[in-house]
Amino acid sequence: MAAVYGAAAVNHVAKLVRSNIITSTITITLMTAPDVYHAAIAQNISWSQFTKNLAVNISGVTTSVGGWFAGAAAGAAIGSVVPVIGTAVGGVIGGLAGSLLGGTAGTIGAKAILDNLVEDDAARMIRLLQSAIEELAHDYLLSKQEIEELVTEVTRQVSETWLRDMYRAGSATNSDDDRKRFAYNYFDTTCQRIVAKRPKVTLPDLSDVLTHINTITEDVSVPVDSAPNDGPTAEKDIQPACALD
Repeated sequence: MAAVYGAAAVNHVAKLVRSNIITSTITITLMTAPDVYHAAIAQNISWSQFTKNLAVNISGVTTSVGGWFAGAAAGAAIGSVVPVIGTAVGGVIGGLAGSLLGGTAGTIGAKAILDNLVEDDAARMIRLLQSAIEELAHDYLLSKQEIEELVTEVTRQVSETWLRDMYRAGSATNSDDDRKRFAYNYFDTTCQRIVAKRPKVTLPDLSDVLTHINTITEDVSVPVDSAPNDGPTAEKDIQPACALD
């Protein structure tokens, strides 16, 4: 822990920077590898989502490294004046704290900025899923209770993996309509099970229908001879309002 000055200090800092750059590059590569697979091979995320995730990861790692240096310097300075802790321990504690805080702040900040520029695949799939559920509710004429049952099933089934499957359903044509159709068809069987629980409506026999029709017809029919004759129904009883010269 001896003090280093001049060229030796410059070389020491240069080695730290190089080692941190190498470490950061390896870290970013490891964090990005799954996204490369999902975008290039599985095709269940978009390249725009890959780019967004990469930018967030780079920001998080970069700010984490910066936070380590700043925290280590601050921790060492504080540790030098605090008994027992000392410069070395204070530097390590400060570095860890700075790395954690810096990385978290960088990740959250980068994602907040990019969310305004690029829509997440998951958010896009949720929007398409909601539209598909609305169409299913309309097509099956679901009641409020039936809609609640459908929503419960949707909540149980939908996960990150399911949303990736939904995205992959339209990867070949890059069509959101195909992705929406995937969601519609997936929960179509759920709607069929729900409506199957409705009370059964049995049609009456044809003979009963004809009997009731005849009864109604007889009740509303009026004989011609029963029509009143004391009203102005005859032509001779109708008087003109005025006479023409």
